[in-house]
Amino acid sequence: GSVHVVYILTPLESHCDFAQRALRADKHVMVEKPVAASLEELDSLRAIAQERRLHCIPGHNYVYEPQLERIRDMVQTGELGKLAQVAIFYNIRHGPHVTRSLPGIVDQIMTHHAYTCLFLTGER
Repeated sequence: GSVHVVYILTPLESHCDFAQRALRADKHVMVEKPVAASLEELDSLRAIAQERRLHCIPGHNYVYEPQLERIRDMVQTGELGKLAQVAIFYNIRHGPHVTRSLPGIVDQIMTHHAYTCLFLTGER
């Protein structure tokens, strides 16, 4: 077929199932964060992807913003001096109909902060 990559942007509870289906159909997969609900689910996705020589990657949407790329460059060149602390504010409000279904702030939102910090500091 003409489909090479499947992008999964569904509720967390369905990420693993849909990603496994796509990988078993020999499609590369990009999964929005958090990729899986447990380390076991994540390990299963890794195993299938490796076995089939496919990519299964998280959707790091914010690191492609020009503003973050510029800040990363300024941090890495030392233009901002020595980095001592990073503060990230996530200013999107979800209504009660959404937040009731989410497992919590750390599982759903903190992943954005973590990968952004790793990106800015050159750790990933």
